[in-house]
Amino acid sequence: MQYAYFKTVKDAYNLKSEQLLRYGYTLSRKAVSPTDIEKQNVKPALQVFSESGPNALRVIGAKHNLKHHEETASFIDVIVKWWKVVNLKTPFKGLRLRDDLQKPVCPSPLDPRVSFLNDFLDWLEEWKERRADACKLSDETHGALIQTTRAFIEICAYCFDELKMSFVLLGKFQTDLLEDRFGCYRRLAGSQYHLSVWQIYECESKLRLQSTLPQFSAASAVDNDQNQNWEELQTQAAVPSGKFNVVVTQEALSKAEGCHSSDCLCCWLLGSHRCEKAKMRRMQTAAYN
Repeated sequence: MQYAYFKTVKDAYNLKSEQLLRYGYTLSRKAVSPTDIEKQNVKPALQVFSESGPNALRVIGAKHNLKHHEETASFIDVIVKWWKVVNLKTPFKGLRLRDDLQKPVCPSPLDPRVSFLNDFLDWLEEWKERRADACKLSDETHGALIQTTRAFIEICAYCFDELKMSFVLLGKFQTDLLEDRFGCYRRLAGSQYHLSVWQIYECESKLRLQSTLPQFSAASAVDNDQNQNWEELQTQAAVPSGKFNVVVTQEALSKAEGCHSSDCLCCWLLGSHRCEKAKMRRMQTAAYN
């Protein structure tokens, strides 16, 4: 059985990190010594799984007799090839870089990209059947890698057989929009990474409320030499065309002033759950106007 060690990558980096000209120039200290949060970041991971990494390991490992440097370089090389195939987003990248693995997937049965994905899937299945206690991926990571690779193969077959496409760019199948939504959740929850279900519901309510409110764009042209008043800025602001007919009666205001519920809508919109604070804020707003 062959073994790949991340410690070998760290040792190779430490041996050449102080030199001006060095192998593995994409590596950084953050990539070889990441924190728990940085381990889930794509950029440091791509510094490890780069095209220059396997060659650097082979040269430095042979020179300094690093442990399992050849097996580690081969493992990184396999992951780099897989990333080239599944991360392609433009049809002419392979021609520009003269790399067959970075060309679009074609409907030919002998397409090298599909052949590599099938071989990669067989390798993962064989690795899983060995049931090793060490030197393996976590069950979640291994399962996700198998599921993703199998899904890409089936997507290619469906696009060619059913949709009659001439090529497929696998990099277009991604979850960037979903990750952006969860990023909004984390920012609204105080920059927390692990959110509870209750926090997700609260953040989703805030985002939906924000999408219904009118948006005002900043003034397109502001002369720094001239002091423009608020009325001039209002004329330059882009006001949405939506019209809202809202009638507030004196009876509704009286009920709102006497309300002491934490679910009061007027207080919640003003950023407070206490009606006394909301009343004081309305009085301050009226005095300012």
